[in-house]
Amino acid sequence: MAETDVTDAEAIADVPKSRIQELDRRFAAPRAIGFHLVDYVVHGWDVAASLGIRAAYDADLVRAAAEVARKEVPDGPSRERPGASFRPAVELAGAASAEDRLLAALGRDPRWSPEQPK
Repeated sequence: MAETDVTDAEAIADVPKSRIQELDRRFAAPRAIGFHLVDYVVHGWDVAASLGIRAAYDADLVRAAAEVARKEVPDGPSRERPGASFRPAVELAGAASAEDRLLAALGRDPRWSPEQPK
C-alpha cells in the first residue's frame, strides 16, 4: 500500500469524528456531507430539467438522499420564506418513482419542463 493510500484511508476513518463549518454553524461531518448529497441530487435535477434533459440517478443514491431529506429537511412555514432552499412539498397523483417522490417532497414538480407555461 502506498503512503498516500494510508493517509487517504486515515482521513476517511476520521470523517465520523470531524466537524464541518456550514455558514454560521458547525455540524458533524457525516451530517454535513448528507446535506450536500441532497443538494447535489435535487439541484442536479434542477439543472437537468431546465436544460430539458432527464436526470437519471442510481436507485441507491436516491434512497440515500431521501433518507437524509426525511431526517434533515424541515417541513412547514420555513419553506415559504424568500431564499428557502426547498419549497413546500408538491402533491403527486398516482404511482411515482422514488426519485419523483424525493423531488416532490422537496418542492419540485417532477413533471416540470422548460416548455411548460408558468
